[in-house]
Amino acid sequence: MPQSSMHHPEIAFSSKLKSPCNHQCLHCAEPFFSLHAAVPPLDQEKLLHQIRAARTEGAGWIHIGGGEPTCHPGLADYIELVHSVGLKVILRTNGYLLSSSDYAGMLLSHKIDFIYVTLHSTRARVHDFMTRVPGSYQRTVEGIGQILRYQDPGALAVTVVITALNYLALHEMADRLYRMGVRMVEFCGLVNEGGQMAYPNLLVDLNDVRPRLMKAAGVCRAHGMAYILRSLPLCIFEQEQYRWDHFVRVDEGLGTGHIKVKECEGCVLNAVCSGLDRSIFEAYGDPKFLRKRTAEDGG
Repeated sequence: MPQSSMHHPEIAFSSKLKSPCNHQCLHCAEPFFSLHAAVPPLDQEKLLHQIRAARTEGAGWIHIGGGEPTCHPGLADYIELVHSVGLKVILRTNGYLLSSSDYAGMLLSHKIDFIYVTLHSTRARVHDFMTRVPGSYQRTVEGIGQILRYQDPGALAVTVVITALNYLALHEMADRLYRMGVRMVEFCGLVNEGGQMAYPNLLVDLNDVRPRLMKAAGVCRAHGMAYILRSLPLCIFEQEQYRWDHFVRVDEGLGTGHIKVKECEGCVLNAVCSGLDRSIFEAYGDPKFLRKRTAEDGG
């Protein structure tokens, strides 16, 4: 499996379904949408217009998030709608409902081109503490297993949101995921969007994250696993060593939770790098590793 495909990644347009979520994660900035609330039906005409506009603007993918999109009864119909326009589908999910073999078989029969499943730890108590749902770790692990029954391993990434609760064990997570059959990991920075995070003590200094992340990347390389970076400054690695076939474009751009600093100016990866979380920057300042990536660096 290639370790790097950063050159000319395809654009994925972000599309959020107005769906409830069966988790209440400590770090989530989305307003909680009760599972008992009425879910608005899909406006297919509006969605088709948006999908066609995305294709016109150069998108190759539609990135479906939520809430938790698997909680929306119209998810399978939406996937078919995206494919009808000739675009590919990225699904970002917590994997909880996919632990059901019946549901997984139904949904995955609609051909999802790429799936991200979030796992906060390979320690059940840490994952369940983060989601505030007892037993969610086991259901998510079972969901990953169900996905691997139907999905090529190269079309699945497990997302690890880096927090103060798990950053010391990133290498252990990479090794455990490999033994579960996972062949790609997405290491995701924690973003305090608009300063709205209820538990900002989950944030961690990126200078402390970096050596742990590099150790985890070493485990991935030793196992032949690919790895992706999201919501992290891409220069956290000294050289281009990660795989990224697509990056997600959102209408609001960087949003209020991200900033770019002087070192970002003129960097060849600036267009696809998320920059720094504002809260981490304000708490810890510029990470020591920040540097401008040039064409000579392989960017």
